[in-house]
Amino acid sequence: MFGGRLALSAMATALGKESEAHAWVDDAEHIRSLIVERLWCEEDASFYDVDPDGSFVRIRSVANCRVLGEHVLRLSVPRERGMFNALWERQLHNPKAYWAKYPLPSIALDDPKFVRPIPRNSWGGASQALTALRTLRWMEHYGKAHELRVLMAAWCEAIARAGCFCQQMDPETGVFTQPDPSGYSPSALVFLHFALRLGRISHIASAQQVMSSCQSTVGGRTASLAC
Repeated sequence: MFGGRLALSAMATALGKESEAHAWVDDAEHIRSLIVERLWCEEDASFYDVDPDGSFVRIRSVANCRVLGEHVLRLSVPRERGMFNALWERQLHNPKAYWAKYPLPSIALDDPKFVRPIPRNSWGGASQALTALRTLRWMEHYGKAHELRVLMAAWCEAIARAGCFCQQMDPETGVFTQPDPSGYSPSALVFLHFALRLGRISHIASAQQVMSSCQSTVGGRTASLAC
């Protein structure tokens, strides 16, 4: 909602509708203030959903990354910079929480709500290709370029080893959920883009081989992912 309003403001500006652009920015800033004031838990260094009574739903989920993906926290604002540093150090870069061998799990490793065994299409713990892809929206923005390269290398290694483009994997072992059909486009984008960023030509060649043979079943029909 925050990022969407900023996008609408940019669109209004491009159309010469300055009053509408300012209105969308005002709406976005109101949402930012609500996120910072009502969804941040200082004690846990985490953003949480809240229930109808306004109490925290204390499940440390990948929603923490989505807040950063929209650049809600501003490093130029001392309090928000402190919030980011706490979130990064105590949660996202903590090996016991989110910084697993194959980051980033959809639920913190040490959260009681982490689901095992990991089922298919699970945002209850698995490291999701979509989450990995979205790190491009925030890790460099917040000065974590080195850590982004570590994450990219882990994902490239796991996908190359699997030889398929699947949706999710175990954050501790890098093993993709089985049975999980290959042909998941966010995983292919992760592999291709990360390999290019890392300069891993051998991985790019592997991706081309996988894509040439990768097939997915849609509506009872077999469709090749290759183009």
